[in-house]
Amino acid sequence: MKLSILVDIFFQILRERKLTATALCEKYGFSARTAYRYIEILAQTLPLQIKRGRNGGVRLADSYKLPAELLTGDEYTAAIQALTAAYSQTADERYLNAKRKLSAQNKADRRRAALVGGTSEILICDGENSALSQTLITLQECILERAVVLVRLKAEDKTAEESVEPHALIFDGKAWRLYAFFHEERAFKTLFIADMVGVFRTESTFRKRPFKPADVIKEI
Repeated sequence: MKLSILVDIFFQILRERKLTATALCEKYGFSARTAYRYIEILAQTLPLQIKRGRNGGVRLADSYKLPAELLTGDEYTAAIQALTAAYSQTADERYLNAKRKLSAQNKADRRRAALVGGTSEILICDGENSALSQTLITLQECILERAVVLVRLKAEDKTAEESVEPHALIFDGKAWRLYAFFHEERAFKTLFIADMVGVFRTESTFRKRPFKPADVIKEI
């Protein structure tokens, strides 16, 4: 039983949703019995439907997605470092591919963790409003990377720009808002994302200021 093969099969199932035992045997050069050993280990953590015999294989439930907190930050770091070391010693592309996928998942988890609310809400990009989606993604990145942004707001006869430190995104069931520290007023405020006509990341960074979820709720 090789960890590198187990990791490879894990990501292959996530990507393709189904695999045959025959395909695994041809790819890795082992027996059908060994193929099912790997599958049974993965079935301990994944909702797999296993079929044995002719044309047998495994299918991953269509509704399954990686959990929002697959690993802790330290666990991600340790796993990525281990894969980096393994690749440097063996030049096996499977280690490199696994490292890339873990890094992408880590970034996705960090984005979800930037949202306030006590639960890890998932940002869904609305295909019918790509401008709003891109604004939310930009603000998430700036929250995580502590980047100051210039927010351009709607006004009656002109637009106004505010320099802010973005701290959290909030969805109240109807609309998205930004909770940020405003430089000019030296105070926290919330803004409707829909009222923004532009969001521009600057080169300046900031140190996160302490706040409580209750502080955010009072502003909604």
